[in-house]
Amino acid sequence: MWDQIYASSIVFIVFILIIFAIIQIFNILNLKKSRQYYKKLHESIKPGVRIMLNNGIYGTLTRVGEKDVDIEIAKNVIITADRFSIREIKE
Repeated sequence: MWDQIYASSIVFIVFILIIFAIIQIFNILNLKKSRQYYKKLHESIKPGVRIMLNNGIYGTLTRVGEKDVDIEIAKNVIITADRFSIREIKE
C-alpha cells in the first residue's frame, strides 16, 4: 500500500514540475517578444509620429529627448511624458 502512495506522490510531483517548466518557457518567450516589440518601437519614434501613451492619450511627437518626449495632444497643447510611457505608434 505504501509503495503505491509513494509512486503516485512521485508521479504527482513530476507532473507539477513539468507544468511549472512549461509555464516558465511560455513566460520567457512572451518576454522576449515584448522586448523585441519595444526595442523596435523606441528605434522608430521621431518627431511627427502619432503615438498612444500607456494611459490612452493620443498625440503627435514634437520633440524626442533621451528620457522624455514632448507630445502635442491638441492644437498648441504640448505635454511632456516619459519616453517609456509610449505604448504604440499609430500609422
